[in-house]
Amino acid sequence: MNKEYNHCLIVASVNQGYSNSLVETANLAGARGGTVLQAKNIEYGESNETLQHEQEVILMLVKKEFELDIVNAVNENFGFNSEAHGTILSLPVDNVVGLFE
Repeated sequence: MNKEYNHCLIVASVNQGYSNSLVETANLAGARGGTVLQAKNIEYGESNETLQHEQEVILMLVKKEFELDIVNAVNENFGFNSEAHGTILSLPVDNVVGLFE
């Protein structure tokens, strides 16, 4: 059963300080805004010490037609190999309530 979806949720996690620039880049590719959450990335070092890095998680609900353009633009500018050290993923959204087109 393959259900069509019209929206997707793009989730990007970047080092602190990059969220505004990321949302601006996503906006140029078709996004209309996003929600920023403050987070910590917790890693265990070689000596079992805990390393915590301040992160920002950006959530963007976008139309499916803009999904690849946004993900590619964000990855190109803020991906894992950049100073933002970002990870980006996209999830299909079956239903959306409360959006005004």
